[in-house]
Amino acid sequence: MTPETATLEQRMLRHDPLLRLALPGRTVPSPVDAETSTAADIPGPLTSFLGRDRELPELLRQLADSAPVTLTGGPGCGKSRLAVEAARVVARGGRRVVTVQLAAVRQGDLVGQAIAEAAGVDAAPGDEIPLLAAELNGALLLIDNAEHLADDVAAIVAALSAAAPALTPLITSQRPLGCPREVVQLVHPLDRRASLTLFADRARITLDESVQADAVAICAAVDWLPLGIELAAGLTRTLSMSQLAKRIVDTLRLLVGGTRDGVSDRHTSLRMALDCSYQILDPTTQSVLRGIGVFAGGFPPAAVAAVLPADLGQDRIATALAELEHRNLIAVQTDGTYRRCLLLETVRGYAQSQLTAEGELSAARARHAQWCLEHVRSAGETHGDGSAEGAAAVFAEWPNIAEALDRAPGTPAAATAVQLAIAMHRPWLMRSWYAQAGHYYAPLLTGADIPATDRAEALSRWAFHWMMIGKLDEAADLLDEAATLIDPSDSGLVAISVYYCRGCIDIERARYRHAIRTLLTAAEYARRAGNLQRESACIDACASAQLFAGDARSAAENYRRAADIDRAEGDEHGLARGLSNLAKALLGVGQMAEAAACAAESDDYAKRFDDSHILALTEQVRAGIAAAAGDLDAAEVHCRTALSLMGEEIGTADIDLADVLIERGVLDEARDLLDRVLDDSAHGQTTWLAALPVAAALAWAEGDFTAAATLVDETTAAHAASGFGWPRYVSRLDTVRRRLADRQTSGQ
Repeated sequence: MTPETATLEQRMLRHDPLLRLALPGRTVPSPVDAETSTAADIPGPLTSFLGRDRELPELLRQLADSAPVTLTGGPGCGKSRLAVEAARVVARGGRRVVTVQLAAVRQGDLVGQAIAEAAGVDAAPGDEIPLLAAELNGALLLIDNAEHLADDVAAIVAALSAAAPALTPLITSQRPLGCPREVVQLVHPLDRRASLTLFADRARITLDESVQADAVAICAAVDWLPLGIELAAGLTRTLSMSQLAKRIVDTLRLLVGGTRDGVSDRHTSLRMALDCSYQILDPTTQSVLRGIGVFAGGFPPAAVAAVLPADLGQDRIATALAELEHRNLIAVQTDGTYRRCLLLETVRGYAQSQLTAEGELSAARARHAQWCLEHVRSAGETHGDGSAEGAAAVFAEWPNIAEALDRAPGTPAAATAVQLAIAMHRPWLMRSWYAQAGHYYAPLLTGADIPATDRAEALSRWAFHWMMIGKLDEAADLLDEAATLIDPSDSGLVAISVYYCRGCIDIERARYRHAIRTLLTAAEYARRAGNLQRESACIDACASAQLFAGDARSAAENYRRAADIDRAEGDEHGLARGLSNLAKALLGVGQMAEAAACAAESDDYAKRFDDSHILALTEQVRAGIAAAAGDLDAAEVHCRTALSLMGEEIGTADIDLADVLIERGVLDEARDLLDRVLDDSAHGQTTWLAALPVAAALAWAEGDFTAAATLVDETTAAHAASGFGWPRYVSRLDTVRRRLADRQTSGQ
C-alpha cells in the first residue's frame, strides 16, 4: 500500500466530504488543494486559521515597524501558528518574508547559518551579519522556536536590527529575548468561543445541544490550548463525544491528583491530551510514533522503517502515518510526488519520552545514526561525491545529521556517528564548514570504543578542518596521534590522508620542499589505491607548494593535471578548486587571458556549492589581472569583494587589497590591513612571508626609505631561508628594491 492509498483509506473511513465530489467529469480537490488559499508561499499548516481576531490585527500593526517582535507563551498556545498567519498576510502585501525554523538547531553558533540558508545567502560561519543585513533589509524575518537558543538569537537579532534598520524580526519563543527595542506579545489560550469553533472544525462535527457540554468539557480539560484542542479532536474518530469527554477528564484527574489550582497547568494538560491520543492508537501506530521521535526537522516516509525495532513493512507503516496525520500528531508536506512528515517539538518530545519509558531510546538513536550514515553515502553514490546535487541531497537532511552527531557521544551510536562524521568530510568541505565540523570530533572520540582504523581516519579528517582555520599545532598533534594507529608501511587511504594533511601543514609553515616530497608520495599512494579523487587533491596541493616556492610553470602543469582528473571523474567541487588555483598560477606566469577564463569556469562550479572561499580566490585573480593592466579601480573592487567573501578569515585577500590601496595612496587603511595580517600570522608562515614585500612597499610610499630598505633586506633573508618565491609577491619586493636602488643612484 502506498502512502497515498493509505491516506485515501483513512479519508474513506472518516467519510471525508471531499470524496463526495467524485462525480463523472468533476475534479476532486485534494485536502491540500482545498485548504491552500494563501498567495504567499510561507511554510506552515494548511488547515483553516480560527480565532485570534484581536491578536492578529495587533501583531500586524506591530510588524509595520522595524522593532523586533517576540511572541511568547507556553507550549501549545499557538505562537507559531499566529506568527505564520501574520507572515502570510505580510507576504500577500508584497513584502519579502524569510522563515527560519530553529527547533532542530542545537548549537547557538549555527543560528546565523540557519538564517543564511533560509535567506539564500552564502556566508562563512560567523560572518553572516553583513551579507544578511544587505539581503534582508526591508524584509520580515520570522524565527520560530527560539527559546532553547534565546541568547544566541538575541545577539543576532540585535546585530541585524542595527545593520538593517528596515528589517522587522518576528520571533516565537517561550521567553522574551531581551534584545534592544523588543516588543513582547504574550499569546494566551483561545477564548471559549474560538476554542469550540476550532474543536468543531477539526473534529468535523456540528456543535449543537447534544454535544455542546461535552465539547466545553474537552476544551476546558486542555486549558483551551489550540494544540490540545486539535489533539483531542483527532480522537473523535474512535470515541464518541461523551466517551472522549469522560476519558479526557478522567485522565486529567489521574495526572493532577483530582484537584487543580487556580493557575492552569498547561504542561499537564498537553501531556494528558497526548496520553489520550497515544493510548487510543493500535500497537503498530504507537511503535511508529515512538520511532519517528528520533528524527529532527522532519523525515521522508521511506525513512521510518530504518528507525523501528522490527520490520513492519511499508504498507503498515504507511497506514500508521496516515492515522497519525489524521489525529494531528504529524503534519505531511506534499510537493508533487515528494512527501515529508513533520512533528511539532511538543509531540516529538512526547514520542521520545515514550521511547525512554519502553527502554528503546538508545537503540532508536543508534538506528537513526545508521540511517543518516546511509543517507550521506547514498547521496554521494547517486549524484557523485563532488557534485552540487550530492551536496544538496546531503544537506537536505542536515537537521537529522546534526541531531545524530550531537546525541551520539557516550552512547552505542558513537562508533556509527564517527563513520558519519568521516562521511560528512566532503560535504563540510564544500560548504567551508571547518569550525563546525571540527567541534563534532572531540566528543565523539573521547572515551568511545572506536576501531583503530576509523579513529585514525577521523583524527586525520579532524586535523584537516583545524588546519583550514589556522590551528596548525593542534592539527599536527592530531596527525601524530593518527600515525600511531596505522602501520608505518601502510599506503592505504588513512595513510594518504595523514600524508596529505602533513604536506598541507608544511605549506602553511613555508616548508615547501618537504611539502612537495610528502604530497608526491601521497599522490603515488592514491594512484596505486585507485583513488583518483585523493590523487587529484594531493597533486593540487603539491602544485601550491611549487607556486609558493617560485616554480609557477611546474605549478600550472600540476594544477592542469589535477583538473584533468577532476573533469574526467565529474568532480565539480574539485574542478572549482583546481581551476581557481590554475588561474592563480597562470597569473604568476603572465598568461592573463587564460587565467581569466579559468577563473570564470571555476566560478560556474563554485557558485553551485556556495563556496565563498573559492569565489574569493577567483576575485583575487581578477584583481591581479586588473592591477597588471593599470586599472586600480577595478582591482580595488575585486579585492574588496574577495575580502567580503572571506569574512573574518585573514589572508592574502587583505594583503592584495593593501597593495592596491598603497598604489592609490590610501595608506592608513593599507597599514591597518597589513597590521591585521602580520599580527595574525606566525613568523615564517606563508601569509607572513607574502605580507613582508607589501609592508616594504608601504614604508616606501610613506617616505620612510630607511625602514623600506631594512624591510627589503629582512624579507630577502626570510624568503631565502624558507624558499619562498611566489611570483606575485617576489615581484613586488623587486619593485621596491629597484626604487631604492634608483633613489640611491640619483643621490637622494
